[in-house]
Amino acid sequence: TKALEAARPRDLIRLAAGTYKESLVIDQPIRLEGSADGKTILELPCKEASIITLTRNAAGSRISGLDLKHRGFDHSKDRFSGITIEARDVAISACTVHHSAGHGIAVVGGASATITGCKITECGWDGVTAYGEGSQVTLVDTLCQSNLQHGMGFWLGGSGSVTSSRMLKNGLCGIVAMSKGTLVKVKSTTCSNNREAGILVSSGVTATLDSNRCEKNLLSGVVARGDGTSVSLTNNTVQGNREAGILTHRGVQVSKFENNQAHGNALRQIWRNAALKK
Repeated sequence: TKALEAARPRDLIRLAAGTYKESLVIDQPIRLEGSADGKTILELPCKEASIITLTRNAAGSRISGLDLKHRGFDHSKDRFSGITIEARDVAISACTVHHSAGHGIAVVGGASATITGCKITECGWDGVTAYGEGSQVTLVDTLCQSNLQHGMGFWLGGSGSVTSSRMLKNGLCGIVAMSKGTLVKVKSTTCSNNREAGILVSSGVTATLDSNRCEKNLLSGVVARGDGTSVSLTNNTVQGNREAGILTHRGVQVSKFENNQAHGNALRQIWRNAALKK
């Protein structure tokens, strides 16, 4: 905290290996780096605060090499995320967020962030969320595993992309996007062993899904539903899901459907124009 208070815009702050039991509020653009051995740990009681908060004034900040953990359990309505991002053009790389009370990383209120090479596990809501009109997440080479709800969620106007990532064993969907006008791209990503669908797009979302693998999910591999929803599906592989491989409901516009492979799914392989309840 003292280093942050003394810092000037665009300063580099390096945190040595060790466990720091405090929350950080970043309110100017800085670079914050953990130790090269990956043992810079920030730990906080779950009911106290987000472990890191980047306010609107922290636009352009860069954070890397940190291990973030909440202690204890909080099942209240307003739980804290591991990292809360309110600023634009934030980059988070090579960080671990484990057991946060709420979302692992929450990008809210029109903020934008690029998240690369991170591991987000066992969090109390989504692993990563883009929440609110204009909020934007670019997720690359990131693992979201065993989170209570979704691996990655796009909500209430939050948009973005997921590339070369893994969404595994989450309590609901691997990736979910539900909001009119939301734009989402998912490419070369694995969504496996989630307790609902691998990828679900709904409620007016426009989605491009290319070269993804959705397998062994307890519901369908890919689901598109809701009037006004538009989806492009190319080069995806869906297998071993317990309902359909690819399920598009009646009313969904399928703008492109090419080279998708579906096999070994329990209910149907590819189910287009399904007349099912939403």
